[in-house]
Amino acid sequence: MIVDDYPELLHTVARMLRRSGYSRVFQATNGQECVQLAQVNVIYTILLDISMPGISGLDACRILRSTAMNKHAHIIACTAHANAQHRETFFEAGFNDILHKPFGYEELMEKLTASPNN
Repeated sequence: MIVDDYPELLHTVARMLRRSGYSRVFQATNGQECVQLAQVNVIYTILLDISMPGISGLDACRILRSTAMNKHAHIIACTAHANAQHRETFFEAGFNDILHKPFGYEELMEKLTASPNN
């Protein structure tokens, strides 16, 4: 699943994933949509933007970790803000990894192939 409030990034990453052989790619434009999709689908890997209106990526991650269906998902924070303090906050919230924006195809694939759910 890709979650980002910037439509261009959302569609670009979805296209990259489909071209790389991922057949089931969910898209959400905010934390609320992410949580709703995760309530009715088993999601193995989530690329989750941090700064979004409504439910932030941090809060969405905490919610996902509290649900039985997706508590073992590999959740990757996608953010331009990841200093040492941010990193600690991300991992405390339940993120498994961080992908720094802007990122390219190689960086994306590296993070996804590192996922135990891949």
